[in-house]
Amino acid sequence: MLGQSIMELTISPKPKYEVAKLRLETAILSGEYKPGDQIPSERDLALLYNISYMTVRRAILELVSDNILERRAQKGTFVNAYYQKEINKTLTKTVLNLIVSSYEAGLQREFLSIGVRLANKKGWFPNVVRLSEGQQEPAVIALRRGYSLVMLDDISPNSSLGIALRKASNKVVIVGQVMSSWGITSVHYNVRHAVELAVNHLRDAGHRDIGFVVQYPADLNNQMKVAVWEDMMADTLSPQEIGERLLQVNTKRYQSPTEDTVNAIVSFFGEHPRRVSAFLCSGEELALGILA
Repeated sequence: MLGQSIMELTISPKPKYEVAKLRLETAILSGEYKPGDQIPSERDLALLYNISYMTVRRAILELVSDNILERRAQKGTFVNAYYQKEINKTLTKTVLNLIVSSYEAGLQREFLSIGVRLANKKGWFPNVVRLSEGQQEPAVIALRRGYSLVMLDDISPNSSLGIALRKASNKVVIVGQVMSSWGITSVHYNVRHAVELAVNHLRDAGHRDIGFVVQYPADLNNQMKVAVWEDMMADTLSPQEIGERLLQVNTKRYQSPTEDTVNAIVSFFGEHPRRVSAFLCSGEELALGILA
């Protein structure tokens, strides 16, 4: 049941209560909440998951209906002891942990979708673990069992997660970061090759004047992308023209990079009408802004 829920979640965005339900069920299966344990209150879970109290309540009611949780009058909500049978079924399978920082972003959804299909093909159990800010313990618990594919934005080597990753290094693959110095197999794209492919694709489509929209320009990875683009534009544009076509989006916390990109594009074309027929960008939120 959980494996199917994960597959559905990765194919298309789901309501927040279904995401909360999946997170709770994953926490139970990973051992964070054991049969007989009392789970946090609805208000505490709402704060933890950054969703509304009523959304958490609906997720819990559905888990109660599924006999995974049980409500006890005047005491709270507990993991149903009978659910141990379902957990035991899971424990007989090899586990593939899919550890991510987000369910919602397109790249992470694709990562989860591929991971779930891989696990199902091998007859393994796909265990999705989403890290909330400052909440590393579920991932640390998961890394102790089975194999793990990990896609996270940033990992501190001295954090509990960093230590757990090194201990489980022979059963972990990091996707999106190079961490071979930790002794962990890593899969990472080649920045130069990726930008060259993109520029050549646009040129084959007839574009010659190509701009670049970048978020977080101080990021080393983004600096490398910009440098490759600048090299490829140098044969058709002057240094001044290249500088004009580099749009930097510095989005403040809790604000929209898509909206900031729209504003940057509108401002650019206001100053340079009929110039630039295509843009590269460093993220899907920026791409939405360019298209808008």
